[in-house]
Amino acid sequence: MDIRSIGEPEDEIRSRFSPEKLSVRANQAAEARALRIANRFVEILKSHIELQDLNWDPLSSDYAAFKRATGLDPRIWIATGLLLEQIEVTPSKETTSHGGTEIRKGFFAGITRDKMHDDVPTWLIADALEHGVAERGLPARPLFGPSEKELVNEEKEYDRTHGEGR
Repeated sequence: MDIRSIGEPEDEIRSRFSPEKLSVRANQAAEARALRIANRFVEILKSHIELQDLNWDPLSSDYAAFKRATGLDPRIWIATGLLLEQIEVTPSKETTSHGGTEIRKGFFAGITRDKMHDDVPTWLIADALEHGVAERGLPARPLFGPSEKELVNEEKEYDRTHGEGR
């Protein structure tokens, strides 16, 4: 059977499957996977905050009383809800051109450095919650570390079941 017998001109087939076009498709597929992973990471982070299921040390009785008295959310990692809202996927500003197509160089999932809570960078608040601040009596309440481990395990399972990464 001749390749032209399936209904497409040979030049069109060569063009569609040229190394340049396949490379662009591979980059686009990689970008789509990176976006899926970044979105999943944000879902995991927000889910753990909402469910409070990472066995964090409880709030001190003084801080819990302060949150109640001032109408703040009593849950850990949430006071006003701003930090939770600022966890998001942000496309990289960097792109590369390949075969005439602009390809994004990835995504960031988390809290970008430009986000603020009053006059304090929100990422700094998140870092204090994640790692603790001994001199202020704030215990570590890890969120990003355990969530990243969960995501890595999910991706390993995804690769195993979808035949990728072999």
